[in-house]
Amino acid sequence: MFKQHINDFLLYLRYEKGVSENTIEAYRSDIEQFLDFLGALALIPQNIAKF
Repeated sequence: MFKQHINDFLLYLRYEKGVSENTIEAYRSDIEQFLDFLGALALIPQNIAKF
């Protein structure tokens, strides 16, 4: 679901911000781990509070 958004963000970091490939890979890894964590929670819209 988020794959295209993640790829767009990583491309932004590469081409607009000029960050290193190591930084991009670190962000990719962190985002994937976070999404795995969220997936394990089996969130549904009713369980998400607005901030």
